[in-house]
Amino acid sequence: MRLRLQRTMSRLSHLPVEPDHLRERVANVARVARNRDGERDEAMRVHLFRQARRATPLLGVEEPDGVRYIVSTRDSAGVGFFTFVNGGAVEADLMNRLLDQLAERGAANSLHGMRVLELGANIGTETVSMLVRLGADRVIAVEPDAENVRLLRANLALNGVEQRADVHHIAVSDVDGTLLLERSDANWGDHRIRVGEAPGVPRFGESTRGTIEVAARTVDSLVTDGVLELDAIDLVWMDVQGHEAHVLAGASSLAATSIPVLTEYWPYGLERAGGLDRFHRLVAERYATVVDLHADTPEPPETLPADRVSELVSRYVPSRTEARLAASTNLLLLSD
Repeated sequence: MRLRLQRTMSRLSHLPVEPDHLRERVANVARVARNRDGERDEAMRVHLFRQARRATPLLGVEEPDGVRYIVSTRDSAGVGFFTFVNGGAVEADLMNRLLDQLAERGAANSLHGMRVLELGANIGTETVSMLVRLGADRVIAVEPDAENVRLLRANLALNGVEQRADVHHIAVSDVDGTLLLERSDANWGDHRIRVGEAPGVPRFGESTRGTIEVAARTVDSLVTDGVLELDAIDLVWMDVQGHEAHVLAGASSLAATSIPVLTEYWPYGLERAGGLDRFHRLVAERYATVVDLHADTPEPPETLPADRVSELVSRYVPSRTEARLAASTNLLLLSD
């Protein structure tokens, strides 16, 4: 197996290298030489992914516990790339912090037997992990992008849990109808619903992205039509790239329950979607408590009254002129 990998790497190394990856390649050589804390293995996986994208549209990865994923080599700066290189370590850490907070409040100390509504399921890395590793009974996975949905379904089947997941190929928003989804060529986790003219200067090439039309529904209409049964949902996991305020606006029925909501909080994305102030207002009006689950926050994670959620802007947008995709966190929204 090692000889076969060496031969494959040798063949791929003769393919042309994109200019954007030259710096990364030099850094990888240095990491291979140092080999601190397994850096060599990680560097080799980065190199393999970058070269393989010129030879194949898809790669398979198997993690030590047997969980498997198919990823796209075109997803060169998103979930596909990081799953191939690092696995699900980031999501696992976030899930542990979430469960710790729920357990402290007497809600749950595991996902065993729970039913999760996942908004923004992407290719299913969290979906599969919740079902296979954490024992969730069922996941309702919602994803607007067709390419991501194909990989999501494939990853569910690859891990034998397709019968425990309901996949909906739609966007969730504040309206029922058709919306534009702007697609990032390099980061399939950064496809975003485009709502009118975005304010400010685009920091990540958004103005050059192509768009496609996608069907959109509100949580409230899905509940009314019987597609979602809130009594059968124990947790909401939401990561919709700045569209969170729109989702909350169309989810008054959800806010009327005691279902905890884990949501990404990315001020730049929210502001681009015209939803930053709206997000703050809706959280303050509909929830009682907000817990900041960022990995760098003090232990235990900081808990705020929901009407103080806007104070987090200064933490995650230290300068409105500074472009930092990583300037985000995940918030746990709790009702009374």
